[in-house]
Amino acid sequence: MAAVRAMPQAEQQAAIRGMVEGLDRRLAARGGTPDEWMRLVRSYSALGERDQAVKALDRARMALAANGEAVARLDGLARELDLSDKPNP
Repeated sequence: MAAVRAMPQAEQQAAIRGMVEGLDRRLAARGGTPDEWMRLVRSYSALGERDQAVKALDRARMALAANGEAVARLDGLARELDLSDKPNP
């Protein structure tokens, strides 16, 4: 990451996007832990890519459906990042 910080802004963004897309591909191919899925959702959200964050969140919920605790954490992240499709009460 130190090398990325030393890059010009445009190159930084390209490198970060590349890392996020690499994580996305890996999770799509092999799955991952709840923390890895949450990192992907947060990364897309931080990049301002809300649609990608929502898609990643949906894929994470499907991949981790058997793990109720993980799904609850994902639901909490969705609320935190305002990615929930559900209206707030």
